[in-house]
Amino acid sequence: MSRVFYANRGEPAETVKEVLETHAFDLIVSDTNHSGIAELLEHHSDIHGTRTVTNLWRNPPDDERVGERFVQLLQRDGIIGEADPTPHLFVSESARRGAEEALEPLSRPLVFLCPEAGMKIKAWLPERFVALGRCLQEVCRASLVIVGLGEDAASVAKELSALHLTGNLRDLAAALTCGDLMIAADTGPARLAAALGTPTLTLFGPSWAGRYGQAPPQVNLQGYPACRERVVANFTEQACWYAGVCPLGLGFDTCLETLSVEEVFAEARTLLEHA
Repeated sequence: MSRVFYANRGEPAETVKEVLETHAFDLIVSDTNHSGIAELLEHHSDIHGTRTVTNLWRNPPDDERVGERFVQLLQRDGIIGEADPTPHLFVSESARRGAEEALEPLSRPLVFLCPEAGMKIKAWLPERFVALGRCLQEVCRASLVIVGLGEDAASVAKELSALHLTGNLRDLAAALTCGDLMIAADTGPARLAAALGTPTLTLFGPSWAGRYGQAPPQVNLQGYPACRERVVANFTEQACWYAGVCPLGLGFDTCLETLSVEEVFAEARTLLEHA
């Protein structure tokens, strides 16, 4: 069975608890330790005997991508086999066909833009997404699909006269299988696109792309690599993370602002040419 549950904002542990009380599982794997979720899962495991993995971090080295580390640890624990293929997401044929029909009127290349990142410190400026979108439309003749439920996504879609996708994760996944490129900050839709095999350009700011970036052939761009405040092992310990602004006094709120439209467009154009 395949099913997605959505947590209410600010209440992830409550949603997990409700799901555990109403569904049975053979295996539970979590990469989240906040909000008491790990303890909740381990308590459930003690009572029901469900095999549970709640620590997929285990101090990976600075130069090893966390996503690849997760797979290695699951292999080491005997949960997945050494010969297993690269993890991927499943999209049903009916969902894929529905997305193809919905997007069929749009010309190629089809480029998805995600102007939102959950936290301001992780986001690229909306006006830069607008400028980037215009370059893609005018130079590459691209059709654009804007992803996100917030005001930034809505404003970017309006400025670019682009399709604004506001469906659920399943709808987004199905649509991304039709895309030629996804451009986003370090946020969920970027990782969703990469897991579906869609070429992805991810923009990193506080988090270090060498550790949290996407594996090739996906492309990662790092904002202000020389930041002396960056904590590679855990970016949530950085002064900028909860403050929401850069503490260095260099004239920008987030180091993503050091990534220019021209730089991002050049990488995007190369990816589209290869695609």
